[in-house]
Amino acid sequence: MQRADEKWLQTEAELTGLLDSIVAGALLLDRTGRVRFSNARFGQYFGLEHRQIQSAETFAGLQELISPRFRPPQDFAAPWRSFTDGRGEPGHDELEMAVPTRRVLERFARPVLDKEGRSVGWLELYYDVTGERQIQSTLLQTEKMAAVGQLVSGIAHELNNPLTAIMGYGQLLLSHGLSPTQFSEAQKIFLQAEGARRIVKNLLYFARENKPERTRVDVNEIVQRILALRSYELRIENIAVECNLAADLPETMADPYQLQQVVLNLLMNAEQALLQDRGRGRVRIGTSLTAGNRIALEISPVVAPANKNRQQISEEAAVAFGNYHGRILVVEDEPTVAQLIVDVLNEEGHEAEAVLESQEGLTRLSRGRYDLVICDLRMPRLDGRAFYEALVRTGSLARNRILFVTGDTMSARTMEFLQHCDEPYLAKPFLVEELKLAVKRRLEGNLDLAPRARVSRIHKHRAESRKT
Repeated sequence: MQRADEKWLQTEAELTGLLDSIVAGALLLDRTGRVRFSNARFGQYFGLEHRQIQSAETFAGLQELISPRFRPPQDFAAPWRSFTDGRGEPGHDELEMAVPTRRVLERFARPVLDKEGRSVGWLELYYDVTGERQIQSTLLQTEKMAAVGQLVSGIAHELNNPLTAIMGYGQLLLSHGLSPTQFSEAQKIFLQAEGARRIVKNLLYFARENKPERTRVDVNEIVQRILALRSYELRIENIAVECNLAADLPETMADPYQLQQVVLNLLMNAEQALLQDRGRGRVRIGTSLTAGNRIALEISPVVAPANKNRQQISEEAAVAFGNYHGRILVVEDEPTVAQLIVDVLNEEGHEAEAVLESQEGLTRLSRGRYDLVICDLRMPRLDGRAFYEALVRTGSLARNRILFVTGDTMSARTMEFLQHCDEPYLAKPFLVEELKLAVKRRLEGNLDLAPRARVSRIHKHRAESRKT
């Protein structure tokens, strides 16, 4: 008898040691529901001390202690009830604990069989999978956000075309000598469209495919890019810009997109501060290399009395754009945007025409000479990239006389192409003055003496036509 007791004690010690060594909470019951064994990890998961489990004695006692910790409480007893009903099969489920700590437990349960295959007990093993489920949830949320980002990017791109048309024609309308009431109403439309443009740009920025990354950037170049973006708003608000960028400023390591957003925010904050005084203001922007080999960027609000009205400022801006004229082909599948570009350029004295299909654009380029081609990047069938590659493949001179327009500047594929081809582009929705300035700069770089002489003949012919 003593030898049997010793053997049983040895078996119990071995089983306890085995259960305590596994990375799971273990609970062993006999057929009547009496608790035979539970290891230390089981108690840790449920916040129970060993004496509490011992005093519970049976599964019913454990249920009173443990079930309230789960959501829903009845899930804890489900496998055991299936076993007592004679339906106990090996299986697994997941339990969500609310107290003492939030935890997700994966449970494997199965009957314990003797040599003859008869059920003599019930075993449940609990694994803490909280971390794994959090990772899975994070990955799922990341995938959802990526899908939302693609959706937002697509919607924002679609909004760019109507916004470009609304803003463009709004600006043209404001320049047509309206009555004060009409001018005020048209201005409200334009300002609301401008607000929508900023929203779309922010959406595209946050939905961009580019991962934040540090690369070599030229701070001066970023400042100049932002000033070009805000040039129209600064002029119409009578805000002059005094720019003092250090010529010897070295490149630095930063995320160019984040740095661009910082500079834009600082500049717009300065604009808003000046506008509160309703007078003419001056923004000073400077960069410098300070002690410790650090780059400093300074933007400061200087208020001055207003001495010029908006009409004078607009006239000065128009003169600043110069008088470079040319024959321009617009390749744009959105009819309203195409017509807007043509209307703006024709008013500037250019000879502009539009096609709504890129293949037709290639056909016209093969039959005639153009000083500039303005081409949308995203078009059905033959897109802007394929259009450009066709020009390169055929050796067309137009490949070096192209200005892209796109509402998809946050797409990694788009930016990689633009950087590879090294051609200028204009982001939708753009302002009329931005379009004029981009065309002027491209023509200045493209036109040689022969084309300029031909352009002069074109405008001479147009002037004679008006006289007749």
